[in-house]
Amino acid sequence: WRMTYWLQGMNVENIINDSRDLGQFRLAGIGLTVKAYSWHILASLHGDIPVKDAYVPGLLSHNYDNQEYAFSKVRSWARQAIAEFEKADATIYPASLATADLIYKGDAAKWKKFAYAVLARNYIAMAKKNVAYLDSAVICADLSFASAADDPSLTFQATGVSTTSNFYGDLRGNLT
Repeated sequence: WRMTYWLQGMNVENIINDSRDLGQFRLAGIGLTVKAYSWHILASLHGDIPVKDAYVPGLLSHNYDNQEYAFSKVRSWARQAIAEFEKADATIYPASLATADLIYKGDAAKWKKFAYAVLARNYIAMAKKNVAYLDSAVICADLSFASAADDPSLTFQATGVSTTSNFYGDLRGNLT
């Protein structure tokens, strides 16, 4: 819950919307892939979750949407991400995308494979309820990771400065 609704939440929404407005489609695709992945994990673990009411300003009580609806939104976001990766960016990214993207260093091809992996996982989960999803799962799995080199991983340099160390690691001075 914390990762999806609070840590990412409106931050990811703003990245997606602002990037689209600026023609930075690769960044929008990254945001959509992260969003699809986290919502898939959340719905897989908890079943019914608030989707439609998730970010309604001032709302203190949320209606829950069923898992099938949440999974359909995950598929929509993953497909949108793939479509964003197909577009040519309107701007040249600064070198910061290569350093700020700790997973794939801004490599759109690898992010696209990640989006297909999210789709494959989602279709596999749905196939438990309806075997008609299996064909889509196989197609998406074939378009996703080809080897361990494609796997998403997050590494920390652990040099003791805030930007290269795990927030909860012993090399940072924020926890004693």
